[in-house]
Amino acid sequence: QEKESYRWAMGATNAKKVLQAAGQCTFVFDREADDFQLFEHLILKQDADFIIRSSQNRKVKWGDEMLLLHACLAEKEALSTYEVYLPALDHYSSTSGKRVRRKARNATFELRYEHVEVQPPKDYRNSQPIALYAVEAKEVTDQLPEGAQPEVWRLWTTHPIENSEQARQIVYYYVLRWNIEQLFRTTQQKGFNIEATQLETFDAILR
Repeated sequence: QEKESYRWAMGATNAKKVLQAAGQCTFVFDREADDFQLFEHLILKQDADFIIRSSQNRKVKWGDEMLLLHACLAEKEALSTYEVYLPALDHYSSTSGKRVRRKARNATFELRYEHVEVQPPKDYRNSQPIALYAVEAKEVTDQLPEGAQPEVWRLWTTHPIENSEQARQIVYYYVLRWNIEQLFRTTQQKGFNIEATQLETFDAILR
């Protein structure tokens, strides 16, 4: 409970209670939620699907091989390429610990995916490997604007993937998070600046 990722587990638990009538729930998280305990919580306790952006080069079992995720995906040929509009960015990222700046551009991405068994960390002695799909959307570097860094999104998901269209759908769901992030930024820091208020109760903030 002392881990920062615990709040993601609590958020999922509370959301699942509200969404009991839903036919299916998919939780979408960014890199800070790449936590093996959260994987276990969502699968074993919530019976929920998820899409989580990878922040760690985790050890995976791929067929009979044991290797790291990045090496596994690097061995795959690109299934397809497609364009994604990348909006402009200019904000401080608590995940990377630095300011992120990016000009808006249309980017071409290569798409890959693989079904692997994610190995638990060494100190997770009571945990078992978890079977997940890994999806990689990697920007084609020969079309990058000068000085720009290529975008690479590696996503964990419980959703079965059998073709490039399904893999692309997973990336699309992840991209939808940006709309939510803009809402949070508007209410918490920009615009209303809720985080700066000294009022602590909902009624006081509402007034």
